[in-house]
Amino acid sequence: LLLLGDDIQFSENIRRKNFISLKRDLNIILTKSKNNILQIDFKPHPGSNDLDNLELMKFLKKEFKNLKINLLNKSISPEEISCNYMFATGAFGTGLFKIKQACNYCIVVGLTSQSKYYYIMNGEDGKNCWLKVKNMDIGVIKDDGSILKNSFKKKKRKKYFITFFSKLKKHLA
Repeated sequence: LLLLGDDIQFSENIRRKNFISLKRDLNIILTKSKNNILQIDFKPHPGSNDLDNLELMKFLKKEFKNLKINLLNKSISPEEISCNYMFATGAFGTGLFKIKQACNYCIVVGLTSQSKYYYIMNGEDGKNCWLKVKNMDIGVIKDDGSILKNSFKKKKRKKYFITFFSKLKKHLA
């Protein structure tokens, strides 16, 4: 699982709420994956604070002791590594869009709980921040833990390769 970090500095009480929601949302993803996920790779936002990233790492290691937790380099672009993952998740933003464009086989799921306070800080209510990805083939776990339909639908890799190689073979013949 690839977890994308954010660069927004929140107060301690909002950060605590975000951590609680993140634990719930990651458990939903783990359940949907039928526990096929063995590790969480946290990729911080390039502009994020290192102390905040370390705090999140400490939280993840405490809450998900049965998984390997890794901290990736901030400078790695998410689209370069997207096809290495079964799932990618995080706040709604450019990273999720880039991953979805780069790899059709990685299930991308946005987390309303990790996005809403950004929208609230910018004068919106934050409840409908998931509308940003409507019709984008990016799944959504809403703030209450409910899942939008088709959030965990995965495209089959095999069909693509068969089609690609069939076309390539015809082209070379």
